[in-house]
Amino acid sequence: HPCRDPVITPEGFLFEREAIYEFILQKRKDNERALAAWAAQEAADAEEAAQGRREAEARSIEAFERAQSGPVTAVAAASSLA
Repeated sequence: HPCRDPVITPEGFLFEREAIYEFILQKRKDNERALAAWAAQEAADAEEAAQGRREAEARSIEAFERAQSGPVTAVAAASSLA
């Protein structure tokens, strides 16, 4: 079909201006969608890392509390009797 608003590239390719605009708009939407997906993945990764740090800290605190509530050593018992 004949072009209503033809555009010719320096290399000699013929395009319709409306088709170029549609292509650019579609690529912009694709890029925005990809950027949103990337941002969501980054946020999920950051939350997962934060959750891992919170769990590691909780395990560390629990290990410390177990160590502190364990049996009294002979040195600690002797010093408390003196």
